Amino acid sequence: MPARIFNKLTSVDIFTIFNIFIFLAMLYFVYYERFINYFGQARKAEFFIYAVLTVIIICSVSMQFRNIKCPVWLFIMIEAGLLFHFAGGIVHYDSKRLYDHYFFNIRYDKFVHFYNAFTAAVCISFIFSYMKLKLGTLRNIIIFFTVLGLGAMIEIFEYAVAKNITDNGVGLYNNNMQDLISNAAGISFFLIISAVSGKFKLNSLHTAVHEK
Repeated sequence: MPARIFNKLTSVDIFTIFNIFIFLAMLYFVYYERFINYFGQARKAEFFIYAVLTVIIICSVSMQFRNIKCPVWLFIMIEAGLLFHFAGGIVHYDSKRLYDHYFFNIRYDKFVHFYNAFTAAVCISFIFSYMKLKLGTLRNIIIFFTVLGLGAMIEIFEYAVAKNITDNGVGLYNNNMQDLISNAAGISFFLIISAVSGKFKLNSLHTAVHEK
């Protein structure tokens, strides 16, 4: 029975299970204690809300795309974005979280938004290519606003947390706008690379499979 279940797992399933395991382990062994030490018991509710939301999002996305044959490099890009995010809260130096540090006068959080928006744009583009969608000139517009919309949904959630949980640490209006600007910059960077190179073929694996 275990072997039969394992044989039915797709690469997306395995990637999802691995990351949920890593996520829960980090919550139990590291993230929760440091979160409470940094913010105090008053913000415990915020921690669990984020944890539950993260698991729901991971599982929902996995169910939608579990049968897509994703290349290894795409999994690596996504994994790197997750690690950058967790590092922001786990890695500490100079008595501050990495998320509270600035590099080149830009908060670490904005680099994470930039990278993850770039990666999301790569994923959306790959899915379009994999499904052989002929979108023409609308392709880049759809990619831009799809990823920007996903980022906006996260900001809406953060706004709900800020309005309903005291001592939330989400940030003020400027932080939300800067997050969206960072997202837009990451998407734009992907589109510029695609336009300039003309060789950013994200459906190479799909093409190779069908040529066999």
